Amino acid sequence: MKGFLDKGLRVLAFGQGTAKSKSPEDWEIAITGLIGFIDPPKKEVKEAIGSAKIAGIHVIMITGDHPKTAEAVAREVGILEEGQAIE
Repeated sequence: MKGFLDKGLRVLAFGQGTAKSKSPEDWEIAITGLIGFIDPPKKEVKEAIGSAKIAGIHVIMITGDHPKTAEAVAREVGILEEGQAIE
């Protein structure tokens, strides 16, 4: 899965099992597969981020993605540069 995340892919897990109650803690599910898919940023995002940085604006990204996915996307659009890491 790390390879998926490092490439900025979103990951879905698939499983099979039984839900013995409404509480996920009681479910017995075996993961049977993973799928990684790309949800690319819009073309204009990288240019907009570049313009904002030139104007002196500190750009941040807020996301619910896995930190590795977020880091890959942030690098792709120019929020993170070489040597920088997620704070």
